[in-house]
Amino acid sequence: MIRSGRRQRSSETKGNRGFTLTSAEFRCETCPHVQPFDPRCPFCGAEGRVLGRGTGLPGVFCAACREGSFIWECPACATRQRLHLSFYYDPAVHGVTNESRRLVGTAWRNVHTVFGVLLSAAAAYSFSFAIDLLLGGVLREYPATAFVPVVTWLLIATVASVAALRLAPSTRWLVIPPLVFSSLAFLGGIVGHRYSLLVGLTTLLQALVFWRATAHPTHA
Repeated sequence: MIRSGRRQRSSETKGNRGFTLTSAEFRCETCPHVQPFDPRCPFCGAEGRVLGRGTGLPGVFCAACREGSFIWECPACATRQRLHLSFYYDPAVHGVTNESRRLVGTAWRNVHTVFGVLLSAAAAYSFSFAIDLLLGGVLREYPATAFVPVVTWLLIATVASVAALRLAPSTRWLVIPPLVFSSLAFLGGIVGHRYSLLVGLTTLLQALVFWRATAHPTHA
């Protein structure tokens, strides 16, 4: 919204140029929030906000009461920024529609998914490594000092798992890394140390946890 704290009176106004809820928008420079342009003036209620200048700075002002602002505050992250740097409109190249907003949201979710999978891979590696050290120490395949880093690796696995689920709480791709590490552990158990089969089994349980955590809720 336009903040009244930076309320200015325009020295000049220009035509609206067709700015509407679907042809123009504000994009936050800090977060992915996108807000459609509202032509209604927050001061007088007139449907005529236009581009203009106040104290020499570009901004959006009302053609009726000439009040407006050159500062826009993102309602999502509360970052105050120059309005003309956050305002987007280009009818020849970019017409803001529900489809374009959906594509922006999809791209942002894809970024979250990629980083979520990377964190899931870190969690799977840390967890399988911790279980390998634990079982190897119990079965005396490793020296007694192998128990020392187990808690650290389990903590890393827990933090990475939580972070992955926070970034991508509904994507099944988070299950892939634990399945890969589980398969590698099973293969190691077949051709090498038999206790690696238990490592593969526990890592498979980690994959099951990711599967259940990313399940879409069902409604009766």
